[in-house]
Amino acid sequence: DLPFGVVHRRLALAFSIVVLCVIGSHSTASQNYSAKR
Repeated sequence: DLPFGVVHRRLALAFSIVVLCVIGSHSTASQNYSAKR
């Protein structure tokens, strides 16, 4: 039997990290774009 709880927690953690990275890169890119303007 696989510890579904641990797997689910790891997937949720990885997903949250990816989302944070995407949002952070997008926000910094938009800030740089507005600063250039």
